[in-house]
Amino acid sequence: MTLKLDHIPTLDGAADYPSWSKSIMHTLQGEGFWGFVEGSEDPLSPFPIVPTPVIAAGATAPALKAHREWWQKDAKVKDIIERCISPVVSTIIPCVETTTARDIWTTLKSLYGRVDVAAQFDLRAHISDVKLEDFTGLDKYIGKFKIARSRFIPWELPLRKGRWSTSSFAIFR
Repeated sequence: MTLKLDHIPTLDGAADYPSWSKSIMHTLQGEGFWGFVEGSEDPLSPFPIVPTPVIAAGATAPALKAHREWWQKDAKVKDIIERCISPVVSTIIPCVETTTARDIWTTLKSLYGRVDVAAQFDLRAHISDVKLEDFTGLDKYIGKFKIARSRFIPWELPLRKGRWSTSSFAIFR
């Protein structure tokens, strides 16, 4: 059975990264693959890290089988990620047999998940353009502010008094 990924937005750049990474995270967690890209160091966590196997010369048949199974699962994770990125973004992914899903995830996260000044200004400009036309669009209007708030929080930006004060977002807590 083929995994449906049509609910995941295509990663085209930094603006798409927050929603894309969240959707990919939920999908990988649901399929039991999150440990291949991130996961927790705690082995008792629901999503522990699945380390890259190290195989030595003269390994036993069960060890070789486990090694191959790990690489097959990792290939499934890479397929999920690569099916949800644009052709332009896919050009930055190394095309080497030993590239793991974690390598791809780390590359995309470092390029598109970083907090830069341009992303901050882009988000602020987007929010300043949001207008409530009538009360029928109230849910969408509030939703846009909630999304913006969720993107501002990880950046840990000091919000100054005035237009971008913390009180501006207090009603959305």
